[in-house]
Amino acid sequence: MHGESIIGLDLPSQLPGTLRLASGQAKVRLTSGTELTLLGPLELEIRDAMRVRLETGRLLAYVPPVASGFTVLTRKLEIWDIGTVFSVTVSKDVSDVFVFQGSVQVVEADGEPVDLCEGGQGVRAVAGRRPYKVVADWPEAESRFAGVKGQKALKNPEQALSVADEVTLAWIERYEPEEVSLFRARLARARAAAEAAERVPFSKSAWVRPVASVPPQEENMTTTKVAMMAAAALFMGSETSSGTSLPVRIDTSPVHNLNWTTLFTNEVPLRWEWPDTATAAELTVTGMRESFVTNFTSETTNLLWRPFTTALPREEEVYALTLSFFDSGEKEVQTLTAKLVALAGAFGAVPVDPGPSDRRWGKVKANAVIPYDATWTAATADAAASRLVITKTGGATQECLTGDASGYFGWKLVNGDWGYGAVALTLDFPGFDGKWEAALEYVAGGTMITVR
Repeated sequence: MHGESIIGLDLPSQLPGTLRLASGQAKVRLTSGTELTLLGPLELEIRDAMRVRLETGRLLAYVPPVASGFTVLTRKLEIWDIGTVFSVTVSKDVSDVFVFQGSVQVVEADGEPVDLCEGGQGVRAVAGRRPYKVVADWPEAESRFAGVKGQKALKNPEQALSVADEVTLAWIERYEPEEVSLFRARLARARAAAEAAERVPFSKSAWVRPVASVPPQEENMTTTKVAMMAAAALFMGSETSSGTSLPVRIDTSPVHNLNWTTLFTNEVPLRWEWPDTATAAELTVTGMRESFVTNFTSETTNLLWRPFTTALPREEEVYALTLSFFDSGEKEVQTLTAKLVALAGAFGAVPVDPGPSDRRWGKVKANAVIPYDATWTAATADAAASRLVITKTGGATQECLTGDASGYFGWKLVNGDWGYGAVALTLDFPGFDGKWEAALEYVAGGTMITVR
C-alpha cells in the first residue's frame, strides 16, 4: 500500500480485521486484485479479499474483471461489483454509491433490490426511507461527470468523489428538493470531520425475487465457492408495457442470491480453499453433451474454465460442477457443488420477448434449459422444492422432483429417446397451490427462447 499525508493509520494484523485512517489518502491492493483508495477519516472492516464493510468514511474502488463479484457492505446497502470503478461514502445516517465505469448491483442491507447502476449513476440511502437512484442525466451533470468518467477517477480520487457529491446534490435539488438541507448537512459534517482528522393470490404473472442476503455463518459449503466466482448473472427484470423483458445483471453468489447461476462469459474463474487435511482434489464438470474430469494438487487454488470453444454458446446448456477433496489416504474429506447455466440471451445483454406474437415460441430443436423459481408468484414463494413433469403426447413421461425451489433444469432432447412431437410441461411446488403449464413441439427445425 501507499498514500499521501497519512495520519493515524491502523492496519489489521489478520483477516477479518479493521483498518482505520484518521486523515489523508491511502491506497490498498487486496490479493483479489481490487485496489481501494481510502480517504480519511475512515473505518473499514476487511473480511477477505472479496468482501469489505465500510463503517464510515469514503473509498474509491477499482475492481478488475478477475475480481468481479467484489462486495462492499454498509449499514444500509450491499454493493456487488461487475468489473468497475465506483465510490462509496458512509456517514451517520447516509450511504452513497456512485459508478464511474462498468456496473454494480445495489441492494438494501435486508436483501431488497434497489437497482443496477452504470457509469454516471448511483444510489443514495437515507435512514427512514427507501434508497433511490441518482443519474447524471442533464447537460451540466454530464459535463462534470465527463471529467472523472472511467479510469480518470483513479487519477484524482478526491475530485472524483467531489463530482459524485455534486451530481447527487444537484439531482436531489431537481427531483427531491425536500432532501437538500439534509444532504448539505451531511456534506458539512463530512468536511468538518476530515479537517479535524402482504400476500397475493396465485397468478401466472412473474414477479422478481428479492435478492436474498444470507449471513456469512450460514453459507453452505456444498453450494459453492465455485459458483460464487462464476462472475455475474443476467436476469430478465420486470415486464415493460410492451411485454419485452429488459436484461439486468445481478449477483450469482449464493451468499447474496440463492437463485441465479447464469454464465455471461466464456471465461469463468473458479477458485477454492483447501481443507486442512486435503492433499488432492478432483473437479468433475457434467453437461448435457459432454463431461470432463480434472485433478489438482494442494498447490492449485484456481482454474480459468472456458465452457465452450466459441465466444458465444452454440446451444443452451446446464453444467453440474463437483469439486471433491481427498486426504493422503484417498479418503474424501469435503465436496463442493455448483450448477451453472449457459443461456443464449445472457451473452451481450440480449432482451427476451416472450410475447405470443413471437412465432418461434413453443418450438425446440435441441437440448433445452427450463428455468424454475418458486417466487415467480408470491403464492408459492415459501416453497422448499419444485416438481417438473414432462409428458410427450402418446409417449414417455418424466417426473423431476428437485430438492430446491429455484434453478435451471437441463432437458436432454438430443439422444434422449424422446423423439419428435408435441410435449406438455407442468411445473408446480409441492405443498402449494397453483402450477405453470406450457406446450412445446420438438421439431427438426425451430428455436426456443427461454423466459427468465
